[in-house]
Amino acid sequence: MSAEPEDTEVEPLLARLPHWAPPPDFAARLAAAAARQADLPVPVPLSTGAWLLRRLFRMGPTVLGSALLALGLAVVPWAELISNPLFPWVFSGGMVALGGVMTLRLLRS
Repeated sequence: MSAEPEDTEVEPLLARLPHWAPPPDFAARLAAAAARQADLPVPVPLSTGAWLLRRLFRMGPTVLGSALLALGLAVVPWAELISNPLFPWVFSGGMVALGGVMTLRLLRS
């Protein structure tokens, strides 16, 4: 059994499709589109080294900031902070503020 459908199965399906008549200037429009596409310069892909250097300069500050944030969070005395009675209130207030900011960003987009 082949993966291709038999011609006898396809012909009735093709017969149900509406007949498409191309516009009279279809060949000229198609040739003009092909000429426009041929005039576009082909972009030269970057070498691996240039691509890595570009990514390093683009993502470097983010990676460095993330590493500094991780180091900063590692030295926080979490046991004392979490046992503080104000912690749930500060955390809840921060979540409400973050939800408000994200809602405003969503509404503005």
